[in-house]
Amino acid sequence: MKDYFDNRINNIRAIAILIVLLGHSIIIYSPEWGIYVSSVSCNFFAWLKRLINIIQMPVFFSISGFLFKSSLMKRKPSRIVKSKVSRLILPYLMIGSFYMIPIRLLAEYPAWEGKALWKILFFDLILGYDNGHLWYLYVLFIFFLFGAIFRKLNRAVTACFFLFVLSLLSIFKPFSSLHPLLYQFENNFVWFYLGYLFSFYSEAFNTFHNRSYFSFLSLCC
Repeated sequence: MKDYFDNRINNIRAIAILIVLLGHSIIIYSPEWGIYVSSVSCNFFAWLKRLINIIQMPVFFSISGFLFKSSLMKRKPSRIVKSKVSRLILPYLMIGSFYMIPIRLLAEYPAWEGKALWKILFFDLILGYDNGHLWYLYVLFIFFLFGAIFRKLNRAVTACFFLFVLSLLSIFKPFSSLHPLLYQFENNFVWFYLGYLFSFYSEAFNTFHNRSYFSFLSLCC
């Protein structure tokens, strides 16, 4: 059964990557983006981008949560967090410092006009107030950190209660105005946790394979 799920995870991950690439290639036609506006409009691409926005992050975070369970079986939570520092935070800081910031400065990114470089490095990159497409690495690290803390919330009653709380946060987003990362946490951690729960109860889900949401996703494979 492990190979069964691994194969489908790999297939879903490949499709998800292609969807993200497509979404980023047409993002300039999305009126919700608003950073650089194209002089050419295309309603088809605008609506396609809206559809991609609905599914892309839930799929990616669910996969990460699903694989988090197998990581817990191999290593201690503290070692997992340490490995994520080298695999997520260090690339985040390197790419942000030597790629994203120079590119944005050369492109005269409007939000950084007249802002001191040290403020960009400290507030926008290190504190994550405006880290562009790199927000995913930052938030994913936070998810693994919280996943390690809440890993024992996997029993039926506690899992349902925690899932209910996360769903409320996702709907109402009471802390989203305090920091952009809090918005992403409230909006997406529920998907990470769902993926983790699905992996934890994968044998039970496999019994009802034809009814599971994972089986629905695997139709694409």
